[in-house]
Amino acid sequence: MKLAQLIGNRQIAQTLQNALIRGMLAHAYLFHGAQGVGKRTGALALAQAYLCLEPVEGDSCGQCLSCRKVASGNHPDVHIYRPSGASIKIEQVRELQKTLYFKPYEGKGKVYILEGADTMKAEAANSMLKSMEEPPEDTLLIFIATNTYAILPTILSRCQAMHFKKVSQGAVEEWLMGEIGLQGDKARFVAALADGSLAKALEWSGSEEARLIRDQLVQLARSMRNLSLSDVFKISEEWEKKKEELVSALDLLEIWYRDLLIWQETEVQDLLVNIDCLEMIKEEVGVWNSRDLMVVLDALEEAKKALRSNGNLRLVLDRLFITLNEPQDKGELRRTS
Repeated sequence: MKLAQLIGNRQIAQTLQNALIRGMLAHAYLFHGAQGVGKRTGALALAQAYLCLEPVEGDSCGQCLSCRKVASGNHPDVHIYRPSGASIKIEQVRELQKTLYFKPYEGKGKVYILEGADTMKAEAANSMLKSMEEPPEDTLLIFIATNTYAILPTILSRCQAMHFKKVSQGAVEEWLMGEIGLQGDKARFVAALADGSLAKALEWSGSEEARLIRDQLVQLARSMRNLSLSDVFKISEEWEKKKEELVSALDLLEIWYRDLLIWQETEVQDLLVNIDCLEMIKEEVGVWNSRDLMVVLDALEEAKKALRSNGNLRLVLDRLFITLNEPQDKGELRRTS
């Protein structure tokens, strides 16, 4: 992929292209941001542009032998390191260091890409730091990380940091329709679920699993109003045991209740994600008022926050399901005529 083809982070691509044109590329870069937003793709695009035999305006031509080798993962001067298990080990850093000062095999330089740079333990990070103090001039280091706070400040200070933002829902939807071939309604649904991640969008685009899970969750949410409080707590207990599945489940529920609120306030179909459930949405909004829907959305956000921070997940799940079970305003009727 060319730098100019990066989706959702055009400013980063332009900055890198300008640096290549001026011959002012840094020796080390840190590409950081949420998972699936294009950091690894950006690193490979930069490697391709850096090693391209016929560069065009600071970008790769995409056609020369070097570009084709980078794209296929077979360029001998592009070295990619990924965490071994949970982290990048000291042995991997030492392996990198053995070839760092070798001459390039066939290109004008060498590129080292370290995915999961934020997983380096202190020993590995300190060893890596020594290599960064006097790097070879023909060598480009690209660190990829999600959490910059887990990286040694001394390493951060030697990198040019570039924050990859989440891709807008519109851009993801356009990409799904243009590149993947999804139809409009499904593209909109998958793009909303992806939450700015092209990787997640690609994962969900190939199957109907997301819709099937959505249908199950909607049925659960609708039946929640008729359950006893003891049954509600049982469901909460079961959900707490399924932490791996909770992220997607909470995202899907949030999209559903967001659609209810949007229809409650606007009745504009084009704003809905679950457009295939329009009749059910029309029926369901008669059960809720806008204030209660806002409470539900707040509870969903709190549950997602607890999941990310290892907080008291059971407590927030209890609150979420109680919110779905009965109105917050007990003096106000839910049903409206």
